Amino acid sequence: MITLKQRVIEYLEAQRPYYGDEEVEDSLEVLVTQNDDLSNMGLLSKGLILRLIDDYELYSTIESASN
Repeated sequence: MITLKQRVIEYLEAQRPYYGDEEVEDSLEVLVTQNDDLSNMGLLSKGLILRLIDDYELYSTIESASN
């Protein structure tokens, strides 16, 4: 089963053509220290990830997982 962290990584990798390597790499670096369910994500980390998420379902899942 794919974890939320893996889903976010795959989504961000697919966003490289739109946001560029630097923006995506910054967000991926934040994910390195997160739990697989993103339950330990702080406010700043969440902001860095969510700014590149255009998928409403994934956005909502990340929002609810890190509260």
